Amino acid sequence: MLTKVFFIPIHKKFREKNQSRKLQPISATSCMCKLIESIIITRLIRILEKNNSLIDEQAGIRQSRSAEDLVTFIVHEIGDGFQDKKHTCTVWVDMSKKRSVRWGEKARYCGC
Repeated sequence: MLTKVFFIPIHKKFREKNQSRKLQPISATSCMCKLIESIIITRLIRILEKNNSLIDEQAGIRQSRSAEDLVTFIVHEIGDGFQDKKHTCTVWVDMSKKRSVRWGEKARYCGC
């Protein structure tokens, strides 16, 4: 039930309409599928938090957590590194093209 999705091709602005690569896929799932998905995600997050399976720095899917929390954490870690005269390393991942299939292949290539 959750795996059946209808994709409606929408042409991107300023692109030729005859090229299928230039289509923006929009999924049209039913309201019931969206409701069930929301219930499953809510319960899964609750179970993960109850079992302490998420690290403290995880903010993307948790309530009352935001990007500002992560920025505060990074600033704090950098400050601690300066005081202790240690190196601080961060990894930044650009997810702006996350709809592209290719980023998954690159992540697997890197060992993720």
